[in-house]
Amino acid sequence: MKNCTIDRLIFICALCALCFVMFSAGLSAQSRYAKDSQGNYTLATKVKTPTVPTYESLTKNAELSAAKYRDQKGNTFAVFLSKNGKVFFVRQSKAGNWYRTYID
Repeated sequence: MKNCTIDRLIFICALCALCFVMFSAGLSAQSRYAKDSQGNYTLATKVKTPTVPTYESLTKNAELSAAKYRDQKGNTFAVFLSKNGKVFFVRQSKAGNWYRTYID
């Protein structure tokens, strides 16, 4: 008889723990609402601002070499040497984004 009571107690504790975990997960998944200046409630969304690399951030930990790179269109770029010993130049896309282009 005692064994049956202990089994029930373990089952109830496990059930309570499962309910607690599900409840806390449900709270974190709910939408948040914010009150604006006019007193209206709106859905508050977190806006992730993408980190767009800049020329400075791409060349910050690199060493500028004396060499230059000239592409097929005749554009000339400064050549850098990374900490790992890789050689690259930094170019800008038509959209305005900066990219490292590694030279083999």
